[in-house]
Amino acid sequence: MGNAEVNGKGTAMKKYRVAEVFGPTIQGEGRHVGVPCHFIRFGGCDYACLWCDSFHAVLPEYVRMLPRLTVDEIIEQVVALADTAEWIVYSGGNPALLDLTELTADLHEGGYRVMIETQGTVYKPWLQDVDEVCVSPKGPSAGIGTHEQSLQRLTDFMACGGMLDHKSLYFKIPVFGEEDYAFAVAVHDRYPEIEMYLSVGNSLPPRAGSEDTPRPVLRATVLRDTEKLVNRVLSDAAMSDVRVFPQQHVLIWGNARAK
Repeated sequence: MGNAEVNGKGTAMKKYRVAEVFGPTIQGEGRHVGVPCHFIRFGGCDYACLWCDSFHAVLPEYVRMLPRLTVDEIIEQVVALADTAEWIVYSGGNPALLDLTELTADLHEGGYRVMIETQGTVYKPWLQDVDEVCVSPKGPSAGIGTHEQSLQRLTDFMACGGMLDHKSLYFKIPVFGEEDYAFAVAVHDRYPEIEMYLSVGNSLPPRAGSEDTPRPVLRATVLRDTEKLVNRVLSDAAMSDVRVFPQQHVLIWGNARAK
């Protein structure tokens, strides 16, 4: 791989609000749980979920204060990280709102693999260029619409640009209660061919504007709630092929920022 080989071409001076570039860490959820990676967290989101754990990258009053970086400047921060991970994860906020065509090409040229985490509401052609698309549709507990509205947004996204045929797309859904579980069942019923990963939601996310003072996470609570979710799945034949994980980064680091 060798991140020293990554060089921004400087062909455009487009700038992006970036909350943080950090790593190496591990992917805490989904298909690549435990895999070393670096994160680029972009500012800006079309949602403001009630339980969001990254309000500093979501709420406009905080996003406006984030530094605006060019592709070259983002690449410089990636190069400065320890060269021990081949995956770059675009997170947010919702990075699918942006045009990350050039950044993705530069990272690939440097030998990295690129994953995007998005709620599946906005389609951009460059999504076809990344190696993995982790779609995390939000259930009723997020407070961003009804069950039916969320499913329709997801359906519209999946219909764009052949996303349903994207070989490396999968679902990751946080479950905070029975309504969220029912939402996950509905998504799985609509797209049974797409891999699905469930995790219990973080019941004590950072408060808006206070991410530097992490709230305590009771690991026993995370494990208890994960056990309940596992048992729920085990009793449901319709969900026999989904996978359940705790949020591994929460178990290890709690709500520490940039972890």
